[in-house]
Amino acid sequence: MQYRVVPKSGVKLSCISFGGMRIPKVSEKQAIATVRRAIELGVNYLETAPGYGDSEIKIGKGIKGLRKKVYISTKVHPNDAPDEAGIRKAIDKSMKRLDVDHIDFYHMWYICNKADWNGVIKRGGELDGAKKAKAGGLIDHIGITTHAPLPLVKEMVATGEFELVTISYNMANREYEEIIDYAGERKVGVVIMNPLAGGMLAKPPRGQKEGKRPRPHIMAALGFLLANPNVTTAICGAASPEEMEEDAAAADFLPSEAAAIAQSVKFGKLRKDFCTTCGYCMPCPQGVNIPQAMLAWNYWKLYDVDLESWAKKTRDSFRKASNIDKCIACGVCEPKCSNSLPIIARLEELKAVLKASEKK
Repeated sequence: MQYRVVPKSGVKLSCISFGGMRIPKVSEKQAIATVRRAIELGVNYLETAPGYGDSEIKIGKGIKGLRKKVYISTKVHPNDAPDEAGIRKAIDKSMKRLDVDHIDFYHMWYICNKADWNGVIKRGGELDGAKKAKAGGLIDHIGITTHAPLPLVKEMVATGEFELVTISYNMANREYEEIIDYAGERKVGVVIMNPLAGGMLAKPPRGQKEGKRPRPHIMAALGFLLANPNVTTAICGAASPEEMEEDAAAADFLPSEAAAIAQSVKFGKLRKDFCTTCGYCMPCPQGVNIPQAMLAWNYWKLYDVDLESWAKKTRDSFRKASNIDKCIACGVCEPKCSNSLPIIARLEELKAVLKASEKK
């Protein structure tokens, strides 16, 4: 495992870290085993959030007896803790769920627009609350997690208030590439979320075999990130010890080797406008499984899948799994999308392909 320094504090974080967003979907036993395997492999940055189901609880159980080996990272949004008192309550709740006496890295979470940002920096707001908690020994370091437009992210980084900035970046979505350099110039560590594009890059590109673990296409996707010296760590949302082992294997590459591997693997048409299936658009009032439907659109556009043939084979099962025909274009989902994607238009495209396949 390679470790990279957070410039402002000197803390060394594993270049591959563990993301807790997926473990609410697995049993407590499997979640604990995954956390413990991550720590055995040298992973020392464990990322979670109160909005990730029972993730904080499972991670807390996973680190029993191993607390000194890891840095715990969790978050809060201004809507949930709009002032100093709210921050203190949020921290107390997270510490209770994690069963710890302090939090190492505490992030302003999902700061995606000017209103969110104003809530963070207003007098007596989220940032002031976090600073007070830091002075009181409840948290050690302050970071920010964002999907905001580039100019606003630069404004966040330029304040100098945050040790880490967490952004979405991968081989298929390089929109925030300049932010990585910008943060590096200002000695702010960079945490990468969605390193495998919400699982998209975990699938082999068209024409390539799945292969044995560690699979070359995953090593290439993670290696591409690690080749950038301004990337501090990449959060991998493993749901099993085996997945964690594969992700951690990427940490063994030297930057030059990682860059070479990244160049050797083709991922089809790299785009910045695909869905990461994060689920922030949910729930749909009509019961549409939007991430399931958008994943199909991803394969169509990013992997050049022949959607007509796909529709003929899986039309009925896809309709049942996604409930796509229930979409009434109400628009509730689009404002919640962290990538500002035209969800309705894409669902309409998919429905048109499904309908056309019935006539052939």
